[in-house]
Amino acid sequence: MRQAVNTIRSTKELIGMWATRAEFAHDLNSAFPELPITVSQVQKWAEKDAIPSRYLHAVLVVAKRSGHDVTADQLIEFQSAAFDTQGPADARASA
Repeated sequence: MRQAVNTIRSTKELIGMWATRAEFAHDLNSAFPELPITVSQVQKWAEKDAIPSRYLHAVLVVAKRSGHDVTADQLIEFQSAAFDTQGPADARASA
């Protein structure tokens, strides 16, 4: 059984894997120019501890390309936890 090296448990921890939120936004924009991301959006994601679903695939791809050990299971698990604790309306981070 393979254990994940990284045990991130929240959006804040995921974003914190980058030196700055601007660097995270830049990596997302470079890899997925069709999904423009601002540093302000990343800030809101961290504040709400949730990432809008349309960005999850991009986040996973960029994390892996950046050498971060993040799995789809981890991403879904902590996003679901944020949704469960905040409720449906509050879990939707503005894009």
